[in-house]
Amino acid sequence: MSLDLTTEEVDEIWMEAQQHRPPVTSIDRLETIYTVPPPLGSGHEREIEFYPGLELRIFNSTYNDLTFLGGRESALGTVYGSPVRRD
Repeated sequence: MSLDLTTEEVDEIWMEAQQHRPPVTSIDRLETIYTVPPPLGSGHEREIEFYPGLELRIFNSTYNDLTFLGGRESALGTVYGSPVRRD
């Protein structure tokens, strides 16, 4: 069964999940690991900042059968799910 969600609903699921299970950040704050919220799928997404403006994102995740319904680009800059920091 497909889960039909708007971009805003996906953002809300990620925000709520991060309140219950915050992303893990390295001591030097150059690496962050996000856990995919169970309603969306499973796995994790890893973000590594080499220097300002150059980041590597590694996706090791499986998403449930999702359908994204129209809407605008995510205010959080969502890429496949986890929020991208926009400082």
